[in-house]
Amino acid sequence: MTETDIISHYSAQYLAQEQAEGRAARPIDCYAIAGGEIWVRMEVVCEPDEAGSYRYIVGFWGQLLTATKGPAPQSVPQT
Repeated sequence: MTETDIISHYSAQYLAQEQAEGRAARPIDCYAIAGGEIWVRMEVVCEPDEAGSYRYIVGFWGQLLTATKGPAPQSVPQT
């Protein structure tokens, strides 16, 4: 499984989840960073405009180790 395969797989999961919740999501919302721990190959991060970020921690064979969704960003009032 290539890095592209892994990123595409978890980006598709993100898109499906966001669309199920009625939000517009785009593949461009997602990117990957190299894993920083011994069993972590990469972290796929998806950051939608109006919801919390998704983080998929992926092992060396493409298996999901951990998935989290952060809180929605707080808007700052304009003065």
